[in-house]
Amino acid sequence: ASDPLTPEQQAVIRHPLGEHARVLAVAGSGKTTTMVHRIDYLVREKQVNPAKIRVLMFNRLARRQFQDKLSEVGVPKNLQPEVHTFHSFAYQFIGE
Repeated sequence: ASDPLTPEQQAVIRHPLGEHARVLAVAGSGKTTTMVHRIDYLVREKQVNPAKIRVLMFNRLARRQFQDKLSEVGVPKNLQPEVHTFHSFAYQFIGE
């Protein structure tokens, strides 16, 4: 299992739907873990359609690590949103 989540991480994970939030934190502080748990919360507890969740990463390594972390946390494959790099998202967008 992973480290217990801090009260700050829990607040981000359970942030109200439809309200903007800004998450600022130093490297290694758990932003990725927090966002993975946020997605888990949205798709399993709030029944948000994963196709309505946009996940963008800077590069393929970060994308792969994020996808791996979704699986590690236990988010079923059918409930995982697509994870794009900025480049792949832009390419898909232009293609449409």
